[in-house]
Amino acid sequence: MIYARLKYTASVFWDAESIVANPADLSSLLKDLSPFNLIPITASERSSTGLVNRMAFQKSNGETRIVVAGKRLDIFKLPTDPTGSNMGSLDEFASHATKFFDILLSYFRRKGNRLALIQEGLLNKMDNREMQSACSRLFNLPAIYANNPPFEWEWKNVCKLSRTFGTNTELINTITQLSRSKMILVSPIKETEVSQTSIDTIMYQFDLNTSVDNAQLRFDAPEVKSFLQDATLWHSELSDSIFKFIGGTEE
Repeated sequence: MIYARLKYTASVFWDAESIVANPADLSSLLKDLSPFNLIPITASERSSTGLVNRMAFQKSNGETRIVVAGKRLDIFKLPTDPTGSNMGSLDEFASHATKFFDILLSYFRRKGNRLALIQEGLLNKMDNREMQSACSRLFNLPAIYANNPPFEWEWKNVCKLSRTFGTNTELINTITQLSRSKMILVSPIKETEVSQTSIDTIMYQFDLNTSVDNAQLRFDAPEVKSFLQDATLWHSELSDSIFKFIGGTEE
């Protein structure tokens, strides 16, 4: 069902405006993060006073990236080829992100007030009949579009579900976004040659995050770990249901 995994994101929203890029923290964090073979990179964030230099780290091939921003601490996993063969599962990413959050939250002695786990990707290539069938299942189209199938569309739904992780019961924003996507994927063959693959498919994004309504700084490293562990299961339930619905095997 999945053709390519495009991005995984895990985030802790926090109050860290005072944390800026500086040699002392960079040196200490590089030691703490040394088992992961990360290098420091430059990150700039726009604030009310202008651009602020923030700390960031990534692997040499760019597949793992950490950004220590003023309002959020983000961990990213990015593809190194068009189909994301290096991405692994969302469970594996969440496990690695937990280790990074443990180090960084402990080092800065911070807690978060919101948490998020997001995955993005592409479904398998579809022909016109399959694409029209998926569109018809997702939308109750008026006659002009039902009789003239749209070549571009977006579908988004958001709800709140009460979820328990660790000792916390929180309202979780449960977001699904789907869009028809036509693109050309380019892959290197040799140093001077590339292959191009045209694909017409559906791009998906599943985003689970705690509600913005509670601004209390309450999530420390163990609670972040509990959230990521359970959120991978919620992601699996949600994505399985959506994929089956698109394919016509779930009403």
